[in-house]
Amino acid sequence: MAFITRTRFTLGFVFLVLIGLAAPGWGQSLNGSLSGKVTDPSHASVPSALVTVQSAATGVSQSYTTGPDGIFNFPNMLRGAYSLTVEAKGFNKYEQQGITIDLNSRVTADVSLVVGATTQVVEVHGNASPLNQESGVISQSVPPSTIENLPLGGGLRNAASFVAMLPGVTTSARTNIYSPRFAGGPAWGDDAVLDGGSMVEGLLNPSGMVALADYQMNPDAISEMNVLTNNYDVQYGSSLGGVVTFETKSGTNQFHGVLYEFAANSVFNATAWLANSKPYSNQHDYGGSLGGHRR
Repeated sequence: MAFITRTRFTLGFVFLVLIGLAAPGWGQSLNGSLSGKVTDPSHASVPSALVTVQSAATGVSQSYTTGPDGIFNFPNMLRGAYSLTVEAKGFNKYEQQGITIDLNSRVTADVSLVVGATTQVVEVHGNASPLNQESGVISQSVPPSTIENLPLGGGLRNAASFVAMLPGVTTSARTNIYSPRFAGGPAWGDDAVLDGGSMVEGLLNPSGMVALADYQMNPDAISEMNVLTNNYDVQYGSSLGGVVTFETKSGTNQFHGVLYEFAANSVFNATAWLANSKPYSNQHDYGGSLGGHRR
């Protein structure tokens, strides 16, 4: 009887372990957040204030009602430009335009209300503070304007090329961007994330920048790139070095597109130092993209 009981216990334990291993893993969150505190002219907290943020690209909005401490927080916000509106009884309506949320950013926008009728509006133009006041994460972002102007570079246009140019990132003597070191960490010890999912190389199954040798990051498909080098969240616990995150472009309320040709040849190229002539080069990269809303 003891043998049967012990066998059942062992089988039950193995079953629970297998169920745990088969459970789906959570994808990393690449989105930013917007938080702040609503106060009156005497710097006292304003409770029950209605705080609303609206995306400039899609028009999607979300609201939050402050508690006794006057604090509001909008987590998991998609990258883009937003407007902030605050309404409270006995105060003028507050509107702020041009707040930018980047990948993995923690943006702070404190609001000071003015006593008056709610029909009057106080408009503020300008971005909120990009200073991260919530954690000690060290990160660098590459904005869309920089990605769009990525040069041909003697080969395929790859948005991942910017990783080697950021502070805290070093590469081998061959300037191989697929095996960088982050903040002194080991090669192949990083993690590469695309839209919340880890990128994995198909041969030896390591994750990180090495996987991008198989998955070229087309600049026309990437909205923004961010590199975390120190003190990042526990959700990136599989990384021994840095974390490179990519976000693909999403649709907006307006159709938009581009046609391009990137050219590099011997006429445009400069002569190398101490060289008597320029090697022959004739490269042309044609392409285009089109995006918009989906009903």
